[in-house]
Amino acid sequence: MEFKDILNEYMDMIPCTANELSQKSGLSSSAVSRYRSGKRVPAGKSEIDAISDALTELAGDRFDDEKIREMKDALYASVPDLDFDRFIFSGRFGSLLNRIPVNRKKLAESVGYDPSFLSKIISGDRVPSDPASFAENVADHVVESIDPDEIIKSFPEAPAIAEAGDKESLKEALKEALIRWLLSGESSEHEDEAKKGMERFLKSLDEFDLNDYMKRIHFDKIPVPKSPIKQRNSRSYQGVEGMKKAETDFLKRTVLSSSTDPVWMYSSLPMEELALDDAFAKKWMTGLAMVLKKGLHIHIIHDTDRPFAEMVLGIESWIPLYMTGLIHPYYIRKIPDKGFDHLIRLSGDCALSGECISKDLDSAVFYLTSDPSGVKKMGARKDYWFKKALPLMDIYREDRNREFLEVLKNETEKNEPHVLEDSQNLMFKNMDISIFGKECVIISKKNDPPINIVVRQSQLIEALSRVFDQ
Repeated sequence: MEFKDILNEYMDMIPCTANELSQKSGLSSSAVSRYRSGKRVPAGKSEIDAISDALTELAGDRFDDEKIREMKDALYASVPDLDFDRFIFSGRFGSLLNRIPVNRKKLAESVGYDPSFLSKIISGDRVPSDPASFAENVADHVVESIDPDEIIKSFPEAPAIAEAGDKESLKEALKEALIRWLLSGESSEHEDEAKKGMERFLKSLDEFDLNDYMKRIHFDKIPVPKSPIKQRNSRSYQGVEGMKKAETDFLKRTVLSSSTDPVWMYSSLPMEELALDDAFAKKWMTGLAMVLKKGLHIHIIHDTDRPFAEMVLGIESWIPLYMTGLIHPYYIRKIPDKGFDHLIRLSGDCALSGECISKDLDSAVFYLTSDPSGVKKMGARKDYWFKKALPLMDIYREDRNREFLEVLKNETEKNEPHVLEDSQNLMFKNMDISIFGKECVIISKKNDPPINIVVRQSQLIEALSRVFDQ
């Protein structure tokens, strides 16, 4: 029997509704509906556990221990590939789209999925119901739409296939190599590099000293105006250089304003070119330091729709700012793919908006305003994105210790933590790590400064667990 049949059978036995199962399991009503219809099957043991535990609770005295075991065994037996490594699969699929110029919209049409679902696979939030079939369809589309030489050049991990002979034989060999590469559970040099990236992130966090960092950037000497300076109302910018100017002008207006409202930031625009400009990067970090010195909180949505190693590298650059306790990071599971990238920056009486054709900064146009009506309209856009956002991590300094202890109590009641003070891979001098199953990971830094970071994003949780083989 299929998973949907077993699930429906036990729901009828209890009996219970889909809404009751959704509430007890913590799964969305749409997810339960897809499980019942067979459009989706659980991607991991945690989802089956959530369903079976909820059914057990709903059944109450109607199910004895033997019946509960029978139900759990049946649910598990109906789902193949539970040991499928979604972390490696999502990383490789993201790498595929990064290395080869594959049109995501056409790929989605070819494999029969919505483009937004492909983004969820890259982020690790979803896996295809049939990974083998999905990998075969992806490989087929890639081989038919991309020059074979380009594929061979981009995938040194794939077996040597230059001797395949004629073009059709070469394409078939490439297809088989890509399928094996996507589905293999053995980590390659690429996955090892992602793991090393996470280890570097943890090591940087462990060794970071906020006081030393403040001295290096001469934080005490950074000027913050005591009286506000009136700014011209509106200005527009274009292209890459325009974006650099717009970003620094926004930070300047925010610092010079009398407002103490928090700062809100979201961008899906490509940042690679800006990161390569050392002069701009210095201005950007100095501007952020001035905002934080003013005491403003910054709420930022990080872009997690990218290969994992790149995502960790981006987050690592924010460590100094995280340590202030004034940064609130988020992420979005589903970013609409409509052909355009967007940017929003909002402070008390200043707003910056921008957009470009997807991944094309040369087409970018930006608009900076201090006009009250324009700022208000941008506030509505900000609300739209942040309502979709979920906490990437929660950061607690000493002044929020009571809140953190309440979080720790709640997580401990749900899951017995696996606490790591050291491991075979790393030895931390200043940090403990507590892994609460798939729910969260708590990184506790003991000093310089003392801080607790509660990691919420599923891909980061899985990566942290993999570092310690949990």
